[in-house]
Amino acid sequence: HRLLAGRNNNELLVQGMAGAGKTTLLTHLAWWWQRTGLVQKVFRFSYEDRAWTVSQIIRDIRARLLSPAEHAQADAMSEQAQAEQVAALLRNTRHLLILDNTESVTATPAAIPHALTPDEQDKLKTFLAQLHGGRTLVLLGSREPEAWLTSGRTGPGIYELPGLDPQAASIL
Repeated sequence: HRLLAGRNNNELLVQGMAGAGKTTLLTHLAWWWQRTGLVQKVFRFSYEDRAWTVSQIIRDIRARLLSPAEHAQADAMSEQAQAEQVAALLRNTRHLLILDNTESVTATPAAIPHALTPDEQDKLKTFLAQLHGGRTLVLLGSREPEAWLTSGRTGPGIYELPGLDPQAASIL
């Protein structure tokens, strides 16, 4: 509801403690939204797997959205032009972009060591800002509030995923 109800509100950070179910929730939403036709394609990048740079994310998305010939032509473009091309494609079509375990981007304590340099963090923030208000939905998963992304008017909203309620914790 928080993601779909508002105007120009296509980005949401799902924040919660380790083990709260963020990744499971994001995976289920991706499956359900694609199954029901809400989104066409799902692009999932987890910083648990590796330190995804914007250029790697763009290349992966581009390979799935463009023909092989168009993809090869885009390789000759500047990094900024490639980002603008992919952002335009994502803004105009309803897909789902998931960036999970984003606490690793800034190397927060207890994060998996897949941090990005400050320059790469800025590129990621710029790319996400280009998607703001577009048709593609953006979900971020993190243990942290990600102030580097959520501060300002163009950042994602935040949904704090609660832990278990007392009854569920007792049963567990």
